[in-house]
Amino acid sequence: MMRVAVVRFPGSNCEPEACRAVERAGGEAYYVRHRETSIPLLEERFASRTAAEWLEALAAASVPCAPVRTLDEVFASREGAGAVQEVIDDGRGPLRLVADPIRVDGRRLPARRPPPTLGEHTREVLGELEP
Repeated sequence: MMRVAVVRFPGSNCEPEACRAVERAGGEAYYVRHRETSIPLLEERFASRTAAEWLEALAAASVPCAPVRTLDEVFASREGAGAVQEVIDDGRGPLRLVADPIRVDGRRLPARRPPPTLGEHTREVLGELEP
């Protein structure tokens, strides 16, 4: 069974009529059954503050939370930059790839070769499928 946690927004105590409607309708199950109306209400509410403000307010209320980053933001971060490995490809030049997450004795495994180009192994794979 899917569980949905409904958070009362820090500093708002919820809008009284909305809280009463949610409680009359069955609490958090209301949000699941009435997604078409509850999602726009939540989107409107979340749009009232920046992501940084929400993270601060939710953390202050002991609500587990974290930002959702774009790929550009991930790889610009210290953690994301540490997950990138450069591989030299003779035809394409240097390629920045996501590194293998496995480490042996604290060291990253070396990249043995660059990824294949589109269709590079098609004939080989199809040849293995034929009897």
